[in-house]
Amino acid sequence: MWGYVRQIPQGEVRTCTEVGSALKIGNKQVGRTLKGCPDTVPWWRVVLKEGHLGVAGNRGIDQMNRLKDEGVTFNIQVRASHLGRR
Repeated sequence: MWGYVRQIPQGEVRTCTEVGSALKIGNKQVGRTLKGCPDTVPWWRVVLKEGHLGVAGNRGIDQMNRLKDEGVTFNIQVRASHLGRR
């Protein structure tokens, strides 16, 4: 799975459902696996359904900042707006 996530282009996001569908695994398994991945895997590019950030607290702030640094914009509800752009 880490190889698939590494292929998500900078400035784009995919949902856990999209990653899971591509790899034929459940979206919850995607989330659990990403929790333990190293920073060499761009885990911050994987978001929840409808673009919601998947983590809370400092890690959620880190995810949002990393995405902003890559040019991803957010609406007032803090949803990534680059879903589906390929």
